[in-house]
Formats: sequence, C-alpha cells, structure tokens
Amino acid sequence: VVISNASKADPFEFRGVDAAAANPQAKMVEEQHLAMLQAKMSSLPGRLQQQVSSLNGAKKYDERGLQKQALDEIPVPALDALARQEGPSSTDGYEVVFMKKVLLWYKKFFFSWTNSPKCDHCGSTQTKTVGSTKPNQEEQFFGAGTVEVAQCELCGLQTRFPRYNDPGKLLEWRTGRCGEWANCFTLVARALGYEARHVHDWTDHVWTEVYCDSLQRWAHVDSCEQAFDTPMVYEQGWGKKLTYCLAFARDHAVDVTQRYTRKFDELLTRRTQFSEQEL
Repeated sequence: VVISNASKADPFEFRGVDAAAANPQAKMVEEQHLAMLQAKMSSLPGRLQQQVSSLNGAKKYDERGLQKQALDEIPVPALDALARQEGPSSTDGYEVVFMKKVLLWYKKFFFSWTNSPKCDHCGSTQTKTVGSTKPNQEEQFFGAGTVEVAQCELCGLQTRFPRYNDPGKLLEWRTGRCGEWANCFTLVARALGYEARHVHDWTDHVWTEVYCDSLQRWAHVDSCEQAFDTPMVYEQGWGKKLTYCLAFARDHAVDVTQRYTRKFDELLTRRTQFSEQEL
C-alpha cells in the first residue's frame, strides 16, 4: 500500500514486494551507499561521529515488517476519504492534504504526551518524576537508554517510564515526549510511502520532514504540534536560539538549519563545536 506519490522515482520504493530484496544489485548499491555515509561520518569530530547512530535509526524506518506494523495501525481508508473530500488546492497536491489528515489522526487519536506517567499501581495521574535509573534487559532491547522514575502522590509507590527509542515498540507504547512522537511519526510517514527524514534540533527538539511532489521540496512536519510546513515556529514562535538542525534519511544525512531560521548569520556565531567545513 503506497498512499503518497512523493517518492515514485525511488528505486528502493515499495511496490508490493521488498524491492531491494527482489533486486540483489539494488540491495548491494543501497548497502554500499550506507557504508560510505557511515565511513565519512566516522572520520568527523566526536559529536558528529555520534550521529552515525541517528543514520542507522533512520535506516530502520525502511524495514518492511515495521512498515506493515505501522500500516496495520493507520486508518488509511478513513483518512483517504477525508483527504478526497477536501480535495487538493491550487498549491497543495493530494499528498499534502493526506499528510495533514495523518497529522490530525496521529495527534488527536493515536499518540499521547507524557510528562509524568500514570501510576502503575493505583492508576492515579498525580505522579512526579523523582529521578532515573538504568533500563532492564527488555527496556534496553527496545532502545531505552534511560528510565525515568515517577512517585505517586496518592499511594507512594513508584512507576518506571522507559524512554523507548524503537519505533516498532512506540507503535504499541503510543506515548512520550517529542523524541518518541517524532520517532514513531517518521516511521508512519515512511510506511505510507513518503520520503521522510528525522530531524534533530540540538537545542532539544525533534521533528520530521517529508518530500512532497506538488511542492517540489521537503516540508517541515511536527507531529507534536500538528504542524505542517511551518518551519519558523521554533525561532519566531518559541524564541529558540537554534544552532544545528540535522536531518537523517534512509540514504543521506544533511544540515537543514537554514530552513528554520531567518537569522542565519547570527545563528552561525553560535555554531562553535566544529567548523562549517567539517559539518
């Protein structure tokens, strides 16, 4: 099932079977491309070397099993009906209208925001995060690097809140903060056929970008905010002092910071961790 036509020229796009698996040469090219990107990144300064894991994470969004799991959760016929009822505009094609419906569903009906988790013992929402602890074996398996610990103000017992980083687990978990929201949503977008990038803002936020044929460019998509193509929301709306915004896709990593600022010269003075040439 491919809803978007956003990547119709993509040689690795899904066409009913796993294209890379069906074409050994395409699979070899894909693997060589990823290895080249990883090798280039491994020779960079320390903080940039750490981004290799982000590239590997983006690669996970193309796993067919995960995409099928995501499609099983998405009410595609209902969203398609809503998109067709609204119809494309003179500037926005079907894939843009459909993506806006996906955003609506995801924020209102699928994923939830959690600052402090509901008590596992008495069900109270009156909990407060009191610290963190190491993940257990199962939590580590699903990518949790840390586990927040919340204490219930009613029963006094503690609840664990693993910060999962596995998009498949997040399809089941369905809650978290911006990291979990964007991680799971990027998988949703990719499963629907959109070329998608996972964007890391080094001033502590995460979102998605999708490529739209009708716009002929990448568009900003923030599932936490149900925001489509509003890249100035962080600098102008939130007052963020951006530094680095790096986007990771299945076959590339790119600095997209300029899309999110109108004060790039001023922003450059805050980019001091390595040279622009290294970046």
